[in-house]
Amino acid sequence: MIAPGSGSVIALKTADDLAAMRIAGRAVWHAVSAAVGRCAPGMTTAEVAGAALAAADGLEAAIISVCVNDQAAFAPPGPRRLCAGDLVTVDVAGAVGGWWSDAARVAVVAPPGEDALRLAQAADATLAAGLAAIRPEVAWSAVAAAVRAEAGRRGVGLVVSLAGHGIGRRPHEGPALRLDATAGGPGDLVLRAGMVVTLEPTVTLGNGATVEAPDGTVRTADGGLVCTEERTLAVPAVGTEVLTGA
Repeated sequence: MIAPGSGSVIALKTADDLAAMRIAGRAVWHAVSAAVGRCAPGMTTAEVAGAALAAADGLEAAIISVCVNDQAAFAPPGPRRLCAGDLVTVDVAGAVGGWWSDAARVAVVAPPGEDALRLAQAADATLAAGLAAIRPEVAWSAVAAAVRAEAGRRGVGLVVSLAGHGIGRRPHEGPALRLDATAGGPGDLVLRAGMVVTLEPTVTLGNGATVEAPDGTVRTADGGLVCTEERTLAVPAVGTEVLTGA
């Protein structure tokens, strides 16, 4: 995720670039999937991150956050122990051969609470709605509108201050791809074949306002639950190719 304000054009990737990014994408997906599979009562967030690193075959660099309940982004792994019913987002960015990929997955520590399960399902659904809208020559604002519409159908809010982004030789490349983008407005752009971006709807039961803690963790201002599903995806000549996914 990146905050709004980055303002460069997304560089188009070559076929060789995409081949390298697929390798990074598979490694990141393996790592994040291993980590969410270890989310259980008593596990520390540092141990969850360690599970990701242990499974990160071939990653030469990695950035990992483990967010719990009201933590929306950038929570550093540490001694916090998971409890039954916790809503957890594990976010892994990693590089192979100098190319980065990024993914986040949600876990609900058993037994799941009703609100946590509802948000986890909404994260999956809003991600799917956005992915279905992505193809060459479509405006980013149309993708954002599809995500907002699905969030509205499910009665959840979006943390629009946390944006998707371009990705490639750096984990976060501009521009910020906000989910409050409107047609022709600031931050809107037309998706082109060869672009690689992240889509990462962050859903909450509140209004989406956030505050930042001294350690950089972004939390919901109202203390409400929040979670994110994120994928790195390429825009090929036709359709969409998800680089971090099963």
